[in-house]
Amino acid sequence: MRRTSPVRLARILRIDGSGKPIALYDVGTAPIRIMETDRHLYIQTFTRLYVLEGDRLVGLQDCTTKCDLLVDEGLVLLVEDKGVRVLTEAGRPLGVALTKAPIRRAGIEDGVLVVETRTHRGRFSSPIRRS
Repeated sequence: MRRTSPVRLARILRIDGSGKPIALYDVGTAPIRIMETDRHLYIQTFTRLYVLEGDRLVGLQDCTTKCDLLVDEGLVLLVEDKGVRVLTEAGRPLGVALTKAPIRRAGIEDGVLVVETRTHRGRFSSPIRRS
């Protein structure tokens, strides 16, 4: 007899300011982070980042369990142990910054990606469109 593990789905109920339900999202596992901006909703699970615009899924990225999500100055950062993935607000990849040492801090300062390790600090900029 074959054993099967129960399927666990996470459901996220979105409500408006008055508490009325406006949307229900099904994701594979329980979210670890949910962030919202004026245009986008970001739902991060242990394995994926879902980017929604209104009721449409506009971006999907694989991510690890130790991945931090930052949304700042019109960019999305997925910060991992030794790398930062830079995405547009809609979840489209723009680039990757890799380090040899573990990252202690990462963020956007004046439109520039700043990545710090214990001994180094790097600043990365590019004339890219963020649409």
